[in-house]
Amino acid sequence: MRKVNKKTMLQSIRQQEQSAQKRLAMVLLRSVIAVEKSRDSKTGLCAATYAAQQTCPPSCPLLNKGCYAQKGHTGIHTSRLNKASTTLTPNQIAAQEARKVRTLAKSKHPLNLRLHVVGDCADRRSARKVSRASRFYARKTGRLVWTYTHAWQSVPRRDWEGVSVLASVSNVDEIEQAREQGYAPAIVVQTFPGNTTKAFTLDGSDCKFIPCPQQTGKSKDCQQCGLCFNTDRLFQANMGIAFKKH
Repeated sequence: MRKVNKKTMLQSIRQQEQSAQKRLAMVLLRSVIAVEKSRDSKTGLCAATYAAQQTCPPSCPLLNKGCYAQKGHTGIHTSRLNKASTTLTPNQIAAQEARKVRTLAKSKHPLNLRLHVVGDCADRRSARKVSRASRFYARKTGRLVWTYTHAWQSVPRRDWEGVSVLASVSNVDEIEQAREQGYAPAIVVQTFPGNTTKAFTLDGSDCKFIPCPQQTGKSKDCQQCGLCFNTDRLFQANMGIAFKKH
């Protein structure tokens, strides 16, 4: 029987482990995109993160059913992120996003940060990781961090400390549920009532919704508007933001 060299065997195991770690590191790098400067007609000039949709809650009604992040130019990025992340857990992706947010804080010309042009934090552990990194970004740069989440039912608002975040609700019944979790709501509507720019309510709720000023033409972009940058104020005023369906 062939004698096995213990030293050689241990070296082989270590090499296999190192190789596996390198492969994982490469996969993690491709699971999140973080850019210092992103510009589109809605958000304006800002920093942004894009995470694979494995981070989205399965309950999201738009997942694979009309999600804007699966369309157009953003859809190309989304497809690549999703393909690169099939072997990763949402928490692993969140950890990678947190690392990249901290790296963004080193920018010489930092901008307000839009988390999750695509992606989300579907559990409390993930949200806490990303929010800690976001607080670091805000302290380091003096800039604001904002986002929207479909995971508000399982992740209370307090887990997003330091981030201005709105709960993306799907119907009137969910408005009060989101508020009970500490969130100001954001809702998508087919059209703004009377095509008005004034706040309105929906049958069954006393929450007042402000039509997105960028969509109504009152503001050039998110940077000029800033309503979504202070969601705690919206919550206290029992108000939310309404977006017209793309």
